[in-house]
Amino acid sequence: MTQPTLKDAREVWSNIDDETFDKLIWTCTPYPCASQEREAEMLIELHKRYNGSAGAAIAESMAEFDEAWKEHQERTKNQEST
Repeated sequence: MTQPTLKDAREVWSNIDDETFDKLIWTCTPYPCASQEREAEMLIELHKRYNGSAGAAIAESMAEFDEAWKEHQERTKNQEST
């Protein structure tokens, strides 16, 4: 089986506009650090996991980032105080 492309992922997410698809790429994948094939796989999996709800996928990804950022800030603050 050939690896999916971003075009394949875009077809899976045909229910959303291009701006929202771009937001999915930037928010829910390690873009631009991963291969396009890996990003496509992730986007296709997200569609399955969130039943086609881009808003839910983006919201959860943002919440995960916010939590990781909070932990990072705490570690940095603790390192500076020692």
